[in-house]
Amino acid sequence: MQTVAVPIFQNTSTTVGVEAEVTEAIIKELQRQSSMKVVGTEGSGADSLLRGVITNVQMRHLSVRAATGLIQELSYQITIDFDWKDERTGKLIVSRRNFTATDTFVPATGVGEPIEVGQHATAQRLGRDVVNEMRSAW
Repeated sequence: MQTVAVPIFQNTSTTVGVEAEVTEAIIKELQRQSSMKVVGTEGSGADSLLRGVITNVQMRHLSVRAATGLIQELSYQITIDFDWKDERTGKLIVSRRNFTATDTFVPATGVGEPIEVGQHATAQRLGRDVVNEMRSAW
């Protein structure tokens, strides 16, 4: 494989806009970790196509301050389904369902990280994890 097309992931979750950040993170990680060239989107004549769907985005409480009951730390989780297909043969190279990445952030007073910090960190982790899955098939 020399080239890969990565159209923007579909988003069936209730979190608007996360698809752009996840797609961008995967593209940047492909450029960083591989010798493959990312070219356009579907129909661009690429050797392969990476297509995905964001199926779920959720946050979970990890810790609560005992004295106040306020949330100290949250986890941000993104779940996707993705397929990497050889466009020359039509065969799937890698296909994963319910592929999940999680990262944490601290919204508590004093640190006050916004939700976007958790979303960005999780998208970056997901980018690394997806590319690592792809690398295992190279």
